[in-house]
Amino acid sequence: SLHLRDWPRFRIRQYMIDVARHFHSMEEVKRLMDHMVLLKLNTLHLHLTDDQGWRIEIDAFPELIKNAAYRGATWPLKSQLGDGPETHGGYYTKSDVRELLEYSKQRGISIIPEIDVPGHSYASVNALTKLQEVDEDGEPIIVDTLNPGLDFTYEFIEVVLTEIAAMFPDAPYIHIGGDEVREDVWENSEAAKQKARKLQLASVQELYNFMVIFTHNVLEDLGKTTMGWEEIHLIKDLPREALVASWKTDEAAALVAGQGFDVLVSSGSRYYMDMAYNMRVDEPGLYWAGTIVLKTTYDWDPIGNMDAEMQKQVIGILAPLWTELVSTRERIDYMLYPRLLAFAENAWNDEKNWEEFVARVKKFLPLLDGLGITYRHFE
Repeated sequence: SLHLRDWPRFRIRQYMIDVARHFHSMEEVKRLMDHMVLLKLNTLHLHLTDDQGWRIEIDAFPELIKNAAYRGATWPLKSQLGDGPETHGGYYTKSDVRELLEYSKQRGISIIPEIDVPGHSYASVNALTKLQEVDEDGEPIIVDTLNPGLDFTYEFIEVVLTEIAAMFPDAPYIHIGGDEVREDVWENSEAAKQKARKLQLASVQELYNFMVIFTHNVLEDLGKTTMGWEEIHLIKDLPREALVASWKTDEAAALVAGQGFDVLVSSGSRYYMDMAYNMRVDEPGLYWAGTIVLKTTYDWDPIGNMDAEMQKQVIGILAPLWTELVSTRERIDYMLYPRLLAFAENAWNDEKNWEEFVARVKKFLPLLDGLGITYRHFE
């Protein structure tokens, strides 16, 4: 008889699809989950909100769908990302969420929702007038960041997260974003400056800490654990049970683990699937973290620069696909494959043999062909 002994290197093997910048249908999300099963990836991260759209139904605030689920020349949310005047968008109903959760459960996949606060919030601020500060002339100030000086901001966060927690009852984590908050927005806000004075803070920038702690406490009361991007680990009073996704540099995960947080390693220069393969003018993708070929992802050890204690803090790795430039199924496939194969290999196995891995990838390509996956051919 044959006996197999096999186990994953990391407990959480997470793939993220950004459905906020460009919306992707229920059928596409299901298709991606089917592919995750083949690669033994067990967590799907849905980036549901951003400046360019709000993608999930919230009963308390129907304006989020009415004013922020679609964008274009004839919608309250105007065209972005070079879309032109045509309508773009979509959203998931609560019934859709239940269907996705049932589909994921049958495949052994957990779904983690992300509601990005306080930054990346132009769509929600534009949709809800109560999130807008007014200037001295009574005109609304519409920015990409929630205003900590408005009482309604905290009501909004609590109500939205309460509905999200109810929609995703089995999700251990809810991702709150927490990244790339602009410093200048609150410096120009009278309401924010008044709030900072009331709380006896040294500057309006400290309101970021206040808002993240508030959001964490809301989730804790709902029985959920906070997940957020790398920036939240700088908050000294944030409880260490929060899960932090490092992304800025290869060294960031070690810094986060050194602060006592559990870590999802998601280095932009290794695991960001929206990065271009090379610098050719006809090659799609972004370049801020460099270019990523298959070997770039495969060769990297996500915990290789950590001591034994830090390595214990790393409970998973994360491969995000941000979709500023990704609006079709074909482009999703092109950006993911074959690089996602190397990511999946790192998530399960700590042994490295490049020639052997490439040989297995070549044998795997006919399966991708059979599934209709339009991968990028590699040299």
